[in-house]
Amino acid sequence: MDWLIGLIVRSFIFIFPAYVANSTPVLFTGKRAIDGGRAWRDGRPLLGKGKTWRGLIMGIVCGTLTGAAMALAIAPDMPAGIIYYAVFAFMLSAGALLGDIAKSFIKRRMGLKRGAMLPILDQIDFVLGAYLFTFWLFFPGWDVYVFVLLVTPGIHLATNVISYLLGHKSVPW
Repeated sequence: MDWLIGLIVRSFIFIFPAYVANSTPVLFTGKRAIDGGRAWRDGRPLLGKGKTWRGLIMGIVCGTLTGAAMALAIAPDMPAGIIYYAVFAFMLSAGALLGDIAKSFIKRRMGLKRGAMLPILDQIDFVLGAYLFTFWLFFPGWDVYVFVLLVTPGIHLATNVISYLLGHKSVPW
């Protein structure tokens, strides 16, 4: 039982800044779309108006600050560790949001509109992006990677339903 509790704690310490980064853009909607309103050759948008510069920047900032605050709480007397984890949290956050942007690009190529469901990829895109951007900085172990991939879809769905009920999202997924 102790190993499971340890796995849960290690997993959430590892991935929490990415969760924050992925959740933040819905709170900071902007008007300037990342794709500038451009369309692909087939006339479909590159990303769509839901991916804004303000959401991207605020997601990265909030995820990075979350990581720095976590490091400060865990090891307040280790400045180098706090800086390292803040950089790590920045990379997790940037990876998470770029993973989400890549998924939006894929959905637009598939002809799916903003808010349309793409099961599995909708729930783990940001985790895969976070992994891709950070595996070279720190590898927490396959057990953490697999555990996070298994629990994230449920957590993602629950937070999206809450955002929907609060009026921040137009669809509950």
